[in-house]
Amino acid sequence: RFMPSISGDQGVLIIERTGISLLQVPAGHYHKEPHWRAAIDAYNVQCDWAPMNSYAGPTPLIAAMRAKVASVYGDEVPDEIA
Repeated sequence: RFMPSISGDQGVLIIERTGISLLQVPAGHYHKEPHWRAAIDAYNVQCDWAPMNSYAGPTPLIAAMRAKVASVYGDEVPDEIA
């Protein structure tokens, strides 16, 4: 089965091919639990990380696949994909 947010073998290929950047965020003032943020084209000249265009997840694979899906469909994924 194709499950890239669970299968490292599948997810890593997508991360590498798409150029998804990952950042581990420690627990702190805004988040009680550590988590991961992922973004496509996250690097820019003004700063090293553009958090406005990133997607969170409890694991790097989940965060990365959320960023990938958002890059294709936007922030709202349709119920049915033609």
